[in-house]
Amino acid sequence: MTNDPPPHHVRAVLQDRPGRPDQLRLGTADVPAPGPGELRLRVHACGLNPVDWKIAATGVPQWSWPHIPGLDIVGTVTDAGPGADETLVGRLVAVHHDLTRQGGLAEAAVVAAAAAAVLPAGTDPVLAATAPCPGLTAWQAVQRTGIGPGDEVLVIGAAGAVGTFATQLAASREAAGLTAVVGPDDLARAGALGAGSVLNYRDGSLADILDGTRYDVILDLVGGSTTADAGSALRYGGRLASVARPQWGCAPFTTAPTLVELALGAVYSEGTADDLAVLAGVLADLVGSLDRGELQPPIHAVGDLADAPELLAAMADGTGQKAVIRITAE
Repeated sequence: MTNDPPPHHVRAVLQDRPGRPDQLRLGTADVPAPGPGELRLRVHACGLNPVDWKIAATGVPQWSWPHIPGLDIVGTVTDAGPGADETLVGRLVAVHHDLTRQGGLAEAAVVAAAAAAVLPAGTDPVLAATAPCPGLTAWQAVQRTGIGPGDEVLVIGAAGAVGTFATQLAASREAAGLTAVVGPDDLARAGALGAGSVLNYRDGSLADILDGTRYDVILDLVGGSTTADAGSALRYGGRLASVARPQWGCAPFTTAPTLVELALGAVYSEGTADDLAVLAGVLADLVGSLDRGELQPPIHAVGDLADAPELLAAMADGTGQKAVIRITAE
């Protein structure tokens, strides 16, 4: 079922080859056609995340060139492919998209219908676009580690995009204690997100600032060299969720940990339509909480399509923050 006939071409951010995000360019692309179980969207906003510049550096084998980046897409459904729910045409949706496909930095995109979180009319697309990747990653970390009353929880990287959601979601589980590790500029903000104790990572190594304290649950949202120290700070039977693998930092026959790998995008390669639908439902709830002011969004810059290369390059250089690109009016 088709709503208004789309144009033949749309504006898009294009990547001609693997490389730095500042090599991206603004151009045009053919309007994609939805296949079975897919929806075509008129894209209103697209969130940018570290995964975007990281995969841009190497490319993905399934990509065709030029490639359109962008995984966190918010738009209005204009067309439903065979087998997709035709009643979604005209509805506003948010999606965390398959990284092997053409992305959302364009005026039109095709997404899996099962992954589409249906949003109320009037939801701010820019606000909604802050949620998919960081919000769902944070939800997985909190849900799969089973944070609950009585748990002492440590969130490493609590002021980043994923950490902003994770800290608030962990606080909502009524843990006995919630400690955040952040940079010096984010100490007050981490407290406002719900952390009862805030540690400055510039005060020494992670082992130094933890000073022997052990935790029931550790959410390592930074990875790299922090992961080994994080694993050593678990209590017996503790749970560690990390964006880094496989070096968990947990010696055998010691704390007997539960280890949780955070790999949101793998749902498209290893999951089912039911798995996508679960995440879509969670995403709808997260966006609803943002819209009602129950959750704070991550700090983010806002730009237009032409700004995307510069904003992604700043993220890659460590000089910029998460960003959302406005593309078309709702």
